This record gives sequence, C-alpha cells and structure tokens, in this order.
Amino acid sequence: MEIKEKITRITAIDFFNGIFAILALRDYKTLLFNKRFEEAIAEIFQEFMKYAEQGKVELRFRIRLHWFHGDSETIQNGIFTAMQIGIITLDGPGNRIIRIKLTEDAARAILDDISGRNLFIELADKIIDILSH
Repeated sequence: MEIKEKITRITAIDFFNGIFAILALRDYKTLLFNKRFEEAIAEIFQEFMKYAEQGKVELRFRIRLHWFHGDSETIQNGIFTAMQIGIITLDGPGNRIIRIKLTEDAARAILDDISGRNLFIELADKIIDILSH
C-alpha cells in the first residue's frame, strides 16, 4: 500500500492572508499599494509555482501581471478581500497605503489556519527583501 503525501491546497485568500500575516509578524504594518508591490507579489507567487511544479502544493489561482499596465486582477481582488475581512485597510490619496491591522496573535492564528503555512515561513525573508527594495 502506497501512502501519498497530502497535497497542500492554497487559495488566493490563503495566499494574501499568509503574506499579510508574515508581514505583520515581521513588524511591517504599512506598505505602498503600487506597481512595485504588485510586482513583488507576482514574484513571490512564482516561488509558490515552483512548489506546485514539484507536486508539493496545489494552487487554486494564478497571478499574471497585465502586459501593458503591470497590474493584476487577482492581486487587486486579494487586496480588497483582505480589506473586507479586516486584515488591512487602504488609506491615503487614492487608497494607495496598505495598513496591516493584524495583532501578533491574529497573525499567528491565520498562519496556523493556512494549510501551507510552512511555505510562507520559508519565504518570509524573500517577501521582506523584495518589498524593502
């Protein structure tokens, strides 16, 4: 009898909740919602794609930046969903400042609830590095 490793399924909501939880735990509470932010999220998504190609994770969504505008409908929907459930707010002129509203306990609870939490922990430094440059 062959025992198969359980495949981790990650939805877009899991992905964005995990990113914001990791950022909150690393004391990143304010970010600019701009083209660079969307590029960084798309780059992190590529890391998740590597896990999917290895059969370690099943992604239930895709992130593709628009060839001309450089934005992504999936990213924008992820931001607005996180805002609707109270993880973040959008402030400032044109709603371009993301404020992460998670306490440390709430961030840990989100990560404990996400089936792919180890992927977020593993990629935490890369997320921080990309967003800080």
